[in-house]
Amino acid sequence: SNPFGSARPREEVLAERGRDWRMDADYGLKVRDSRPSSNHASRIVTSSVSAEVAVKPRPKINPFGDAKPREVLLQEKGVDWRKIDFELEHRAVDRPETEEE
Repeated sequence: SNPFGSARPREEVLAERGRDWRMDADYGLKVRDSRPSSNHASRIVTSSVSAEVAVKPRPKINPFGDAKPREVLLQEKGVDWRKIDFELEHRAVDRPETEEE
């Protein structure tokens, strides 16, 4: 009924062999696949042209340009934006009454 059959924890197997699994240098290390790893990340370009042209990071572009928040603009004009917001949020809506009302 055990899904692992007769398999036992690694710690027990190593303890029987007289090895401490905590001192085992290979414990927790990933076994190398048969597939070779990619060399793209570790490739070093030694061309003299690439050394002369330094890649500059592109500046982060703000999609809104120099636009300021609405509240800041209204405050600079001397208008109380909180009052405007309050009036807009509490404005009565003209609508015909339904039969349920």
